[in-house]
Amino acid sequence: YDDNCGTVSASFTSSTPGNDNSDCAWSFTYTFEITDECGHSVTCEVVYSGGDTGAPTLVIPGVNCSSLNLVGLNLCEGDFDPASLEVGVQALYVDNCDLDLTAVVSNTTDDPQNNDCSWRYVFEFTITDNCMNSASCEVTVSGGDEIAPNLADISVDCTSLNESNVDLCLSDAAAFDPATLEDAVADLYEENCGGPVTVVAGTPLPGLLNNDCQWTFTYPFTISDNCGNEITCSVVYSGGDDSPPTWTTPSG
Repeated sequence: YDDNCGTVSASFTSSTPGNDNSDCAWSFTYTFEITDECGHSVTCEVVYSGGDTGAPTLVIPGVNCSSLNLVGLNLCEGDFDPASLEVGVQALYVDNCDLDLTAVVSNTTDDPQNNDCSWRYVFEFTITDNCMNSASCEVTVSGGDEIAPNLADISVDCTSLNESNVDLCLSDAAAFDPATLEDAVADLYEENCGGPVTVVAGTPLPGLLNNDCQWTFTYPFTISDNCGNEITCSVVYSGGDDSPPTWTTPSG
């Protein structure tokens, strides 16, 4: 501004915010009064507008989502819930305006070779402020099943297959094949990831004082899943010759 007679002065008189101002979009109208030396004045307005366009940033540069990576989790494939990491991811970030950021799982990449025994996932998270400015990061989680098969009914174990007072001579008892019990043992167990169990009979363990009159045999079994996790149990058979002599017709 200039004046026909002399100098002018400008002074700020008021500021008017926009009706719907927010961090995301705002405007302010600033009114100024321009006055000459004789007190004549005019007004003018200057408008500033803007909004938050900055994405959330790390609280500590260099401490990113990889700090949340997890390895060696004892879980079946598909059992890990990535949503459990959202609070931790959110805590890594800060925003210039929003104090309550949102972190959600936005993408999941699985290893093509994943199975219950060994699996790996890369979870992508999107961290968003209230103006929809966002940043992204990745967390890698891996693990596998390390739990041995367990009893389907904890009150029914391999001792339920024990046999006593078996009327057999020692030689007949020693000839018993414990592999015939493998299916029965398998029926007692289940696998936590839902796969099959495999049962293999071990070498029978005879009692130290075995004889025809009284004998025992302990049959060990190894129960394993398809990840090589295993547990053992034993079945005990005991008995002895309980049959009286029988008449045999002499020859001739």
